[in-house]
Amino acid sequence: MKRYTIAALLLLIGVVAQAQINIPFPSANATETGSKDTLIISGYVDGYYNFDVFNPNSNRRPYATVSARLRQFAINVAYLGIGYRSERVRLQLTPGYGTYMIDNYGSENVLNRFLLETYGGFKLCKNKNMWLDVGVFTSPFTYETPISKDQLLYSRSLAAENAPYYVSGLRLTMPLSPKFTLTLYGLNGWQTINFNSASARSTAFASQLQYKIKPNLNLYWNTFAGDAGSPNQQWLAARYFNDFFLTWQAGKWDVNATAYIGLQGVYNSAKPDYAWYTVNAAARYKFNDKFSLSGRLEYFNDPNGVLSAPNQLQARAFEAYSGTLGLGYSPVKNVLLRFEGRGYGGRNGIFTRSNLPVNYSTVLFSSLAVWF
Repeated sequence: MKRYTIAALLLLIGVVAQAQINIPFPSANATETGSKDTLIISGYVDGYYNFDVFNPNSNRRPYATVSARLRQFAINVAYLGIGYRSERVRLQLTPGYGTYMIDNYGSENVLNRFLLETYGGFKLCKNKNMWLDVGVFTSPFTYETPISKDQLLYSRSLAAENAPYYVSGLRLTMPLSPKFTLTLYGLNGWQTINFNSASARSTAFASQLQYKIKPNLNLYWNTFAGDAGSPNQQWLAARYFNDFFLTWQAGKWDVNATAYIGLQGVYNSAKPDYAWYTVNAAARYKFNDKFSLSGRLEYFNDPNGVLSAPNQLQARAFEAYSGTLGLGYSPVKNVLLRFEGRGYGGRNGIFTRSNLPVNYSTVLFSSLAVWF
């Protein structure tokens, strides 16, 4: 028995020694080009402390699921990911933990609440880079994800908070030309893993068309079509969504911009579809390898409260704008400190101060991210 135990340990050490450490968060749209079997291990911890200037007694940031706690040290996302890559097969298992998982996966059943990204797939054609995957994926919508180190700013825009952060189902990725890549999705709904959740009753469909205008300039067009109703809200029905975003990088500058519009049907009613829309732009300037300065301006309008007040049958109109300024500092490789201030304005008393409705809010953010 001792001899077999030693042999097993030596085998494990050999596998780990050959593992490729994956620094970036495993991308939902990554393609595989290598021919060797590769084990990929990645780890990440994002901790934060936030404070609402005009609502100092609050411990929860409204209209947010990413880094949403106030007046406490908290973990936004922590994960240890394991992946496998070969010429024709890829697997990814990334369970996650943190306040983002608690706030965003609350409607899922218990076994699904820790699936940050988990999928498996294979290359359909040996000579064509076409992949078919099944599982839980990072959402293709907007340029933002829950992983803060990959974003230009620490806090997420209202655009990202009101679009899916994750989707589940089937994904088919196929290059159409050197400049165009098309990804098609068959989904379980609008950000849902199982039909028991509060955001889906039937399958849905989505797509992403990527246009590589230049190596450093990319344009994305995303769509969604499906029933996004809720068993508790029969006034919701079919949902249609169009999302455009742009990413550009040149020298010390990074610039992202997005605009989208959604249409929400009204169940068993002749009323016209409800619409919501947004536009924002973000930029980051890197002074050197350690310091960077970021900013964002945004506008979001949901006049019927389809997304911003989903539990109210007669929801208030939600219209808001914000400006954000942040400083990033990387003392060593794979460590990022961030300090950020964000001011909101709006209408209809959508924020609070001393338990009274107001039209403004200011939140201060601080965070520490470490990864390998």
